[in-house]
Amino acid sequence: MTNKELDRVEHYFRSLMSMELGDSRLETKNQIAHILRNQAEKQREIEKEAQSMVFGLLKEIRRLREENQRLRETYQANGMMILKEAAE
Repeated sequence: MTNKELDRVEHYFRSLMSMELGDSRLETKNQIAHILRNQAEKQREIEKEAQSMVFGLLKEIRRLREENQRLRETYQANGMMILKEAAE
């Protein structure tokens, strides 16, 4: 590197060092907090959607169980009718 390039690098680092570190830390901290808030919101949306899907599935399972029970009762009643007819 030439002396001129070294001077530019030195100037760059001195500029960085003279920045108020408190401001840059606060900015970084705010950016991280913002990112974390966004991630938490996305996570809540995913959880709501998953919960909604689970409730929908549970509702469908209950409906199918009820339908299965009705079919079982109908089948058993018809089976008894067939047995009665065969006995007569």
